[in-house]
Amino acid sequence: MSARKLQNSKTILLVDDDAIITKSLLTELSSKGYRVTIARDGPEAVDYLRFQRPDLILLDLLLPGNVLQSSLVWDGFLFLAWLNCLARVGDIPVIVTTGVEPEKCRDLCLASGACAFFSKPLDHKGLLKTVQEKLNGHIQKDQAVNAGRILKSKQSPKRRHGL
Repeated sequence: MSARKLQNSKTILLVDDDAIITKSLLTELSSKGYRVTIARDGPEAVDYLRFQRPDLILLDLLLPGNVLQSSLVWDGFLFLAWLNCLARVGDIPVIVTTGVEPEKCRDLCLASGACAFFSKPLDHKGLLKTVQEKLNGHIQKDQAVNAGRILKSKQSPKRRHGL
């Protein structure tokens, strides 16, 4: 399978309300063969994740909107916390992007489950490289997990149970 075909099978959820950033990232990521879905706020991203499972999430920290018309505003930190609580989507790599006090946010984002952090204005070349690395690493992790399942299923029942 060629690298291009491999990338074509990968979906990225881009969660950002800035039209200029979403358009530029959509153009760049699509040109590299990735499928990109855009969510403009936290509730839209949550709705998407209820039915779909992207391979990677690009997440802005400052998001507009609220959920169920309550005072709960879905910023990037709340979204990360919600994501980490769900087994079905908690292992999706999340790359955080923000223009807000990156020196204060970086460590907190990484401690909250993000796998990478980029401050705005974005280093598009570095971001694309990180996206590719994280997706390739995620593929290798999935292959290792699947290989472990195959190995366990081939073991005799006595060996599986330590007898």
